[in-house]
Amino acid sequence: MGGNPVGADGPSLAAADEVLKTIANEHRLFILMTLGDACTTGGYATLRFTDIWEGTELEDSGRLNYHLQQLVDTDYVASVEDGYHLTLRGLKAYQAVKAGFYAKDLEIPPFELEPTHDVCGEHLHASYRDQRVSIECRSCDDQLHQYPLPPGPFDETDAPEVAAAMNTRFTMDLCSMSQGFCPYCSGRVELDVDHEHLDRLDTEGWNAPGLLFWCTHCHWFILSTIERPLLFQPPVMAFFAERGVNVWETPGWSDVFAAEDTVRSTDPLEVELTFTCADDAIDVVVDGSLDVLHTEMRRG
Repeated sequence: MGGNPVGADGPSLAAADEVLKTIANEHRLFILMTLGDACTTGGYATLRFTDIWEGTELEDSGRLNYHLQQLVDTDYVASVEDGYHLTLRGLKAYQAVKAGFYAKDLEIPPFELEPTHDVCGEHLHASYRDQRVSIECRSCDDQLHQYPLPPGPFDETDAPEVAAAMNTRFTMDLCSMSQGFCPYCSGRVELDVDHEHLDRLDTEGWNAPGLLFWCTHCHWFILSTIERPLLFQPPVMAFFAERGVNVWETPGWSDVFAAEDTVRSTDPLEVELTFTCADDAIDVVVDGSLDVLHTEMRRG
């Protein structure tokens, strides 16, 4: 059937189809992986034709030349005076394979985390399944957090690192989305503030509505309670830093970030969040766009 696919950008889809077909070949993927694995700190590796050929199963050098030319023509590989190296497109393809999205099936059963649940005081647990990390309180049967994380280099023995990596990934993605740009496609991000998002988060005890950040281009989205992006507002970061807490390094599910929320107005929306640390507190008032309207620090 002819014509552009419904709801898709025809020219872009056709270009992607042509480019992706190039690497749907084991010999070309092997070349990409060989060039990627040879990269050193801070730079792309350049390999000579003979160095690449020695690692392949191709008996005919002409076949290698054919596959290399296909990669060069579709901008996965650059041909230079000293040999061949990956382009940015080639590096992205290499990274996708190394991330384990297409082949690695990793599962890590629930393991205990150091932070406790601010509701019941019991230790939280994390688990990894279907390329997602889940943070939950098994005592309350409450899932506090879940976010995708590629399996990459991890295995069953890397449980603590998996939780830490997910926290970093979510934090960086949330900061990008809250600044209006998608970290994956650079599309514009919209914010929707509504109580129905709390139901999707399976989170209880909040008076303020939940947050939905969503990309208008690739449709990636993040659901969050209202306090999480506020941790990276300068007054809040400074408040915790002065009390020895680094908001970048401390897991977002740590009970140190437990906050009290008060809806001061619904139309227009104004929410007050109170963070407490070392017997001191900071009140932060935001509007429906998460713009800070007022802050006040109170010493205990």
